[in-house]
Amino acid sequence: MAVEIMLLRHAQSMGNVLGQFIGHTDVEITELGARQVEKLEEFLRPYQIDAIYSSDLKRALDTVAPTAKSHALKINTDVRLREIFGGDWEGVPFDELPTLYPEAQARWLRDPIDSAPTNGESIRQIFNRVKEFMNEVVEKLDGKKVLIVSHATTLRVLECYFLGGLENWANLEYLSNASVSFYKFKDGEYSLVRRNVDEFMGDMVTKLPSNI
Repeated sequence: MAVEIMLLRHAQSMGNVLGQFIGHTDVEITELGARQVEKLEEFLRPYQIDAIYSSDLKRALDTVAPTAKSHALKINTDVRLREIFGGDWEGVPFDELPTLYPEAQARWLRDPIDSAPTNGESIRQIFNRVKEFMNEVVEKLDGKKVLIVSHATTLRVLECYFLGGLENWANLEYLSNASVSFYKFKDGEYSLVRRNVDEFMGDMVTKLPSNI
């Protein structure tokens, strides 16, 4: 069994610009994000893509829509590809979290894997849902090339799964907006081909703020 996998993070969103904790909140991409999408479509145009799976949130769908159109593919949405659920932290500026939720935020910083935003979701919970998702995908798409569209935290967790487990969390940086990472699945194992490809955007590359 073999599957070629491309991981795509959504383009710059309003949540990124405003510096808020945006998980399941459905926000738009920015004008810069729209330009990143144009470059992304140009970059992916020569690649063979047999299937597209995406988070059902608008920022992910809008990022991949032009590529889906140019490849004449439908977008398969899956809620398991959503960003982390922030619970009570949804929409709260990151700079205000230490004041509004001092104990919970301190605990989350100490133990990002098993603690969670207040009434939200932990990294381990994300791991379980993306593991389930990927097991289904590789079973269904043997011999195919798949594009998976998701979000910063969810993709970081998914890469941890590919690389052997959540102990890899601290060794991975968040992916750039609209970047593409390439992995292979063969004989039950995942391997990294190339990570965080974003050069095609030139001076339009954007990343998560340093206070996240």
